[in-house]
Amino acid sequence: MDVVASYLAGTNRLRGVTRFFDADFKTNCPSSYKILALLTSTIFLWLITEASRITLDRFSRHWRVLAGVFAFLTLDEMTALHQSFSAMLHKEIGGSGYLKYSWQVVYLAALGLLAVYFIPFLHHLGPRMRVRLLAAAILFGGGSGGVEFIKAHLESTGSDETLSFKLVAAVSDSAEMIGLAILLLLLLDFLTARVAAVSVRLPDGENEAGQLAQHTLDP
Repeated sequence: MDVVASYLAGTNRLRGVTRFFDADFKTNCPSSYKILALLTSTIFLWLITEASRITLDRFSRHWRVLAGVFAFLTLDEMTALHQSFSAMLHKEIGGSGYLKYSWQVVYLAALGLLAVYFIPFLHHLGPRMRVRLLAAAILFGGGSGGVEFIKAHLESTGSDETLSFKLVAAVSDSAEMIGLAILLLLLLDFLTARVAAVSVRLPDGENEAGQLAQHTLDP
């Protein structure tokens, strides 16, 4: 739907309809899906972190860091933080062509550091889990960061309303969404294989006022 909507938008057709599926708009179906997928991934990662802590998994810290990263990405997607950051950097240091979107450089540098940190963690995972996680990371990271360089170049040399820009943007956003779908499936598979039940106990009238909700994980 994103690719079709982007093509129609690039050829100036059905503008009133395409905005609901063109992922370049930030308040429509694709953007809502990305926010929900990122938020759900954050919840799954937090549950896996708790389960790994209970079972004394030596890589529980890595799961915690991943949960924190996805919490940040959820906030970023909800608030368009990277776009504001990019505008600030562009104003201070400039940038054009492939580097028009200045946020890419900072985010990809952070991604490189995280990749080094997670090398032992990846070796710890089983082959099937490792391949699926890498596929999700390549699709999501390549779509959100890598293809953005091409989008930046196209916008610098033309406009963000051209057909070529719209189609490249559709590839970028579609790769992100497919990567998130793969990630959700593998996290759900990993979680259900290690956790038998998750229960949430809310405070009742007999509990002290203001008591926080308690959670229980049965590995």
